[in-house]
Amino acid sequence: MAGIACRLERYRGASYLAHGDSLFSSANLFRVGVSTTYKIVVEVCPLIWELLSPIYLSWKSAAELEVVAHGYRARWNLPNCLGALDGKEIRIRAPPHSGSMFYCYKKFFSFKVLSICDAFYRFTWISVGDYGSISDLSAFRNTELYKALEQGEIDLPRDNFLPRSNIRMPYFFIGDAIFELKKYLMTPYNRNNLVSEEQRIFNERLSRGRNTIEDTYGVWTSKFQILNTRLNFSVANSKNIIQACVCLHNFIINEEMLDPSERRRQHVPRQVAENVQGVPRHEEVFADVPHDVHEQRNALAGYFSSPAGALLYL
Repeated sequence: MAGIACRLERYRGASYLAHGDSLFSSANLFRVGVSTTYKIVVEVCPLIWELLSPIYLSWKSAAELEVVAHGYRARWNLPNCLGALDGKEIRIRAPPHSGSMFYCYKKFFSFKVLSICDAFYRFTWISVGDYGSISDLSAFRNTELYKALEQGEIDLPRDNFLPRSNIRMPYFFIGDAIFELKKYLMTPYNRNNLVSEEQRIFNERLSRGRNTIEDTYGVWTSKFQILNTRLNFSVANSKNIIQACVCLHNFIINEEMLDPSERRRQHVPRQVAENVQGVPRHEEVFADVPHDVHEQRNALAGYFSSPAGALLYL
């Protein structure tokens, strides 16, 4: 009976996250008290994070990041891309004695979620809980990932050649213009100061790949309707809810992609779906790696406009 009760509690918690009903509605649905429903949500979400995050949200090795890059090349024609980075505001009840720290530019109280996703709308890294009043760039600078990338402590894949070329390029994440241009993070050219067609095409190609993180947030919030409402919990419990929803989202996407019919429909390579090694490498030929980040971006822009890297329909 204890096992049945535990499974029922997990079901109640997941149902609340998916449907986004009020605690009162969920309490009526399962014929339990409102305080019991609140307690179930508060207890179940940390357990979901504890059990699923090592499986579905652990940081990837260099070989696994190459699989992510293969997905971006296969699906979005963006080689050497390790993921798209962006932030999202999560609406919350105003925390007591917090002043304007959690008041964001969208005119409501929130905390920030920073995420990186792969080409198939799975989260690969998240940071939850920074003040809603600060920018995405400031929030990113406060993360351990940023500090590790700056100090070269992250095991990224070794530099590789762009398809059908001898241009050797570092692997990189992509972000919008609010982020800093780095060797490991490509951002668009200033759209108010584009001086060439190459820069315009580069911005379009980068935006095409960066849409994956916007789409990931869209799929995530559509699966978990609680994210479309204000979270009437403490900040700590609200963070636990967000982390649980991220783990469940990745679990659902993984299960859908491993289904053979779904994989054929989405044209998902087996290595990408199963997150395994075996992505083919290009032959190594001599070529210099751009040392300056602006040279790196210019080389990538030139490649996107060349016969080797151009998309005819852009």
